[in-house]
Amino acid sequence: MKKTLRKGLIQKRRALGDDIWAEKSSQIMSYIQNSDFVQDSDTVMIFMDFRKEVKTAPIIEWLWSCGKTVVIPRVKKGEPLLELCIIKEFGDMNLSSLGILEPKEDHTLFATPESIDFIFMPGVAFTKHGGRLGYGGGYYDRLIPMTNSGVPLVALAFDLQIVDALPLEDHDQIMDKIITESGIINCKE
Repeated sequence: MKKTLRKGLIQKRRALGDDIWAEKSSQIMSYIQNSDFVQDSDTVMIFMDFRKEVKTAPIIEWLWSCGKTVVIPRVKKGEPLLELCIIKEFGDMNLSSLGILEPKEDHTLFATPESIDFIFMPGVAFTKHGGRLGYGGGYYDRLIPMTNSGVPLVALAFDLQIVDALPLEDHDQIMDKIITESGIINCKE
């Protein structure tokens, strides 16, 4: 069921026209800029968008302009873990073989899970109650328990990714908030 759901939602997202994708991403960016939930964070982890996920480069530039330390995860070679790379400019990154902008192979500036105080989460689908369907690798489900308790988990998604229910397991992480082009969903209220 998860595999079928993933495939269908990824196809829907990828079918967004470039103009609509950019417009929806811009609306999400404005909600982030006009909220205060990143304000008290020093070190923010965010992903690089891929296959028409919410555009994250403008968010990253804004985080830098606010003086935040920006952490981009990268899959650790040969291990099912994420390396937490501190990125100071897009020149610290290059395109992977999959076409994802990621920290360069020789990157040497890393953060620890305990130093992260805010996480923007990727995902395929979400429920209004914070349920998340990831891409199936379990990377974030393994990382989050290593961070300090209470680190805000905020998903970036389009309305088309919000579903009524998901098949969740005990290890699945629950989002605190989801930001879509329609607004901010408070999942734990």
